Amino acid sequence: MFAAYRDDVVVQPYVAGRNARASFLGLKPDTGVEALGVAFVDSASDFQTMADSLALYGDTGAAAREAGTYAEPELLPVAASQPRADARIRRIAQSLMTGLGLRDVFSIDFRVEADDSVHLIEFEVCPGLPCFDFRAYCRTQWEMGLADAMAETAASRFGRVAAS
Repeated sequence: MFAAYRDDVVVQPYVAGRNARASFLGLKPDTGVEALGVAFVDSASDFQTMADSLALYGDTGAAAREAGTYAEPELLPVAASQPRADARIRRIAQSLMTGLGLRDVFSIDFRVEADDSVHLIEFEVCPGLPCFDFRAYCRTQWEMGLADAMAETAASRFGRVAAS
């Protein structure tokens, strides 16, 4: 894989369930796990393929829009249908925030089974901020567009440094 794609990979077994994304932006320095946005990412298939990703982002996303094939997956709150799974995801996020000192921005991808079992698939501290789901998170959680939310977050961090 590295020779072909110049990237390290971990091969994981298939896990049944639905894709879920937990997004976090610490708009203010004291923002905690209560601001975590936890949503199922439902597309037309069981999992997002590379073709699905290419149809959403960058130049290929623009081409998909021009061709009329652009379609964002539906985002549904996990708590609405699986509150136990939502609580488990929040505990995992809190553990990562406490253990790693996270406080600014991150996202975590999960698979959630029907019995509320939660499987961590991917964790990143540099999430694709302009992605449809992070834009939706900013609108829902902070009632701001992405640019305004990022500007407010940066301003709160620079203010914290300046006050030190």
